[in-house]
Amino acid sequence: MVRKKSTAAKARTRKRTYERKKTQDRVSRSCRKLLLIVKAVNKFL
Repeated sequence: MVRKKSTAAKARTRKRTYERKKTQDRVSRSCRKLLLIVKAVNKFL
């Protein structure tokens, strides 16, 4: 039998996934910025 999850538990898991997604987005965004900066510098050199 599957244990019925309470709404609080569901909200908690949703919040955790949201936080994880946010941090991953930040990381990927910073990586993209770095790549763009490097490309720009290479063009100017």
